Amino acid sequence: MLDIKKYDFICSVAEELDSSVVDRIKPEIKAALGAPASVMFKDFVVAFPLTGSAIDEQWLPPVAAFKKGVRLWMPSLVCQGCEKNLFFNLTFVNEATSGKQYDLEHAMLPLKWRELYRLFDSFVVTDSSVQPAGWLNAPFDYASRLTLEQYRVHVGGKKADMRALEELVGSKQLNCWLLTESGDALFLDEARCDHKVYHIKNGEFDDCHLLKQADEVLDKYLAGYVSKDGVVGFNFRSGEVVSIGGN
Repeated sequence: MLDIKKYDFICSVAEELDSSVVDRIKPEIKAALGAPASVMFKDFVVAFPLTGSAIDEQWLPPVAAFKKGVRLWMPSLVCQGCEKNLFFNLTFVNEATSGKQYDLEHAMLPLKWRELYRLFDSFVVTDSSVQPAGWLNAPFDYASRLTLEQYRVHVGGKKADMRALEELVGSKQLNCWLLTESGDALFLDEARCDHKVYHIKNGEFDDCHLLKQADEVLDKYLAGYVSKDGVVGFNFRSGEVVSIGGN
């Protein structure tokens, strides 16, 4: 549950929104405040049905929480749990959610994955009452995805192995969109924008695997991630859960 002392306002329905914060969240979110996440984010649930169902079943409906910053109100959207909280990383109110500019900026993403970056900018489960600035285990927010070089440095890999992978794939714009504590990493080719999803485990560049049915695999993984038991040992290449554990 949220520590109410961390926020100035916590609103569960639109009618509770103070005039000073009412324009700090997107109209689509404001209109659906108080409803389950599946109602608020209908297109997301269509794209990720298992994840949407898990959120509805195991978390309270999203609430809007506001903290006064030095100059602006900082909004958060969160589903509360007994021990943890699920934060939807909100985008700016005036940020486009469709149209040519949105499509251009998100062209590298498989079509279903774009619902992770439309009304919100990915999400994260945390035991904190405040949304973390960065995270593992859930898809990165749009600006935090890693270049292949940044990933190589993170895992301590060899440049020669990274270059060999780039030559094998035929791209120098492989970016990491998901990195787990178990060492799983998912990459997209942002040069071709062909929506192919590559999996690397523990920085082993010579064992890069092209995922089949990547949308369904990510949905299975995220459904486990948002579950209160969490998911450990998920096999991205088979799409099977090996064991259940804590987030």
